[in-house]
Amino acid sequence: TPCGVAALHHATAPREYMATQLERDKHARYLLHCLREVPQPYAALDTSRLSLAYFCVAGLDVLAHLGKIDAPLRAGIVEWIYSLQVLPPSDGCAGLPADRLGGFRGSGYLGAAHSSGGAPSSSPYDGAHLAMTYTALAVLLTLGDDLSRVDGPRVLAFVSSLQDEAGCFSAYPGGERDMRFLFCAAAVVAMLRGSAVRTESSGCEPFPDPSRTLLGPFSDPSRTLL
Repeated sequence: TPCGVAALHHATAPREYMATQLERDKHARYLLHCLREVPQPYAALDTSRLSLAYFCVAGLDVLAHLGKIDAPLRAGIVEWIYSLQVLPPSDGCAGLPADRLGGFRGSGYLGAAHSSGGAPSSSPYDGAHLAMTYTALAVLLTLGDDLSRVDGPRVLAFVSSLQDEAGCFSAYPGGERDMRFLFCAAAVVAMLRGSAVRTESSGCEPFPDPSRTLLGPFSDPSRTLL
């Protein structure tokens, strides 16, 4: 098996080739490179480019190399993230679902007009995504932004619209739902310190219980054996 081959290689590799410490500087250079230019193999992830930015920025923070993001690059990332904010259209929002009125897209791949503060949804498919909203806020805060340009009430309305009767959250209207998005929702509310989402015990605690597996950890409830 691949794991067996890897284990054999690790066991037989000359000691001088075995890493003895984390190469922080090399990892930092790689993450900085990815922030400036996404490598070609990652082109298929364009719909969730915000998540790539999150892993790069968070990785640099974990490595204690966040300072390597210079002021121009930092400002560029912040402006790019705000350009992905979903805003209500200027001609009114009657009848539009919450995901087309607030939150953040993963990237501009669907052709929404570029604007430094965000842009209205360009089509029924151009809506906010819960995980992308979480990563957007997390990166902004990590880079020192005060979130003053985030439309907090509409973001919270979007998050609230994704909660089901069991207490869990979906990624987008009609999308998959599991513990990942419950975490994202709780994190978004914590970052915005809002109260529009039902985070009290009666709203969220019932969901994890049926998600517990026979061995104890939590999983997708549709795949558990209990």
